[in-house]
Amino acid sequence: MIAADANLYDRFISKPNYKCFDTKVVGNMANPGSTNFNLGCFFSGHFFVECENKFYDPCLSTIYSSKEEPILYKASTINTGAVPMYAFGSGKTVIILRQLLGTVVPGFETTFEVLSPFKDDLKKKLTAQQYAGALQNRVLMAAGIK
Repeated sequence: MIAADANLYDRFISKPNYKCFDTKVVGNMANPGSTNFNLGCFFSGHFFVECENKFYDPCLSTIYSSKEEPILYKASTINTGAVPMYAFGSGKTVIILRQLLGTVVPGFETTFEVLSPFKDDLKKKLTAQQYAGALQNRVLMAAGIK
């Protein structure tokens, strides 16, 4: 039996039914203005051990048949300048995340606020540069946000 690293180097939101073994780690995504980061986990990479065609996830204490199994949505980067932003989903199901600089929670070095994908809400929450970058994002364009 041989075990090997099977790390995933993608940005993604994990499925909500997977919980961290550490009960203090509940997520790194929150509604704007909230300090309750329990809307999910956004990963910029994830670590697995592969053994006999199974993927062992020590963080989420789960075994998968594929290393893609914990992924709810993969990220699409929004080119906005200094503050990292990402879009996820397709069609009418769109999630927009904007990194909160200087905020840290257990288990994560970065935190994000979930923004409304509606055009009028985005115009209120984003700078002109961020809004222009959002309009060029493939996920948001496919959802009809113009």
